This record gives sequence, C-alpha cells and structure tokens, in this order.
Amino acid sequence: KPTRQPLPKDLPRERVVHDIDNKQCDCCGGELHKMVEDASEKLEFIPAQVKVIEHVRPKYSCRHCEKTQTQVEIKQAPVPPSPVPKGIATASLLSQIITSKYQ
Repeated sequence: KPTRQPLPKDLPRERVVHDIDNKQCDCCGGELHKMVEDASEKLEFIPAQVKVIEHVRPKYSCRHCEKTQTQVEIKQAPVPPSPVPKGIATASLLSQIITSKYQ
C-alpha cells in the first residue's frame, strides 16, 4: 500500500480540533475518555504564503462499558468535507493552481 510522505516540518502549521459535543456514553451515561486522535494534514494557500492545517479528531470510549460489556462504542467527530476526497489540497490551494494555470 503506497504511503504519502509527511509534509515538511518547517512549514507554518495551524491545528484545528474537530471534537464531539456529547462526551457521555449512549448506553450507560458514563463519561467517555479520549483513546487516540486521527490527524490529517492539508495544504492551505495564502497569497505568497503556504501553511499546513492539521485537522485533529479525537476518539472517545467509555471506561465503564470497556469493563462491563463485550462491545464498546467509539465516538468521533465526522471528517470535515474536502474538495478532493483524501487529498491534501484545500479550496484556496486548488483555486490558486487553476487560476495560475489559465492566467
């Protein structure tokens, strides 16, 4: 399976966290704890400037359900929409590329 190389670390970065509103378990009402985060990076174009916007989506589960049940529900905010599915370009970068190509 091909893997994408990480974006250069020297680019300016902005971290955006997409979190869930309700951090209570749907089945028992217990408090959810954060397990891990999924992160994806997109390139944003600001005229004469490029920066990386990191979208972070924490995953939550219920410790009470983990101990007492065989099935544990994991909650996570949905993936924010993107102009190109699974792409790293934002709308601003795509518009810059299209504009510069035809001007």
